[in-house]
Amino acid sequence: MIIQNTMQTNGTLLDDEWCEFFRENNFLIGLSLDGPRELHDAYRVDKTGRPTFDRVMKRQNCWRHHKVDYNILTTVHAANAEHPLEVYRFLRDEVKADFIQFIPIVERDNDTGFQEGDTVTDRSVKADQYGRFLISVFMNGCKRMWGGFLSRSSMWLWPPGRERPLGSAPSQRPAGRPWPWSTMGTCTHAIILWSRILSGQHQ
Repeated sequence: MIIQNTMQTNGTLLDDEWCEFFRENNFLIGLSLDGPRELHDAYRVDKTGRPTFDRVMKRQNCWRHHKVDYNILTTVHAANAEHPLEVYRFLRDEVKADFIQFIPIVERDNDTGFQEGDTVTDRSVKADQYGRFLISVFMNGCKRMWGGFLSRSSMWLWPPGRERPLGSAPSQRPAGRPWPWSTMGTCTHAIILWSRILSGQHQ
């Protein structure tokens, strides 16, 4: 029997010892990162309200040093929805992510924390925004992509001769003002891009 271990995290508390453990035990880590500093820190704050971008990037460099197998999970929300290429190019060129997953945040405006009611908060991405976001990324980054698999709930793209990428870990509540698990309940659509081969091909 083969057991595959995955974990989703913002990475702010993981150190060298953790990275060594993940590498030695073949963990796949999903790192939550919503783009450049100003876009990431719009909602990704800790419980005291402090921004987390610098801490996430510091840990990301630690993971690269230890060669931990990881991918990037980016939530698309009101703050970054109108900046698709800025987000994508940052993750592709500066973070140098192999796999990127985009997931929409649609947060119900209620007191229960569940998917109830007919209105959403102002942090939510609108349907047309999310559509334009994915189209912009796709048109910019996938013109030379080949091979792939398309399903109703997700789109995976990867190059010939490479196994289909493993699924990422479950989404984790961001610190500070958390999104409940149910926020993701009706937001199953994701696009996962194999991005390294695109580096330098598009401006």
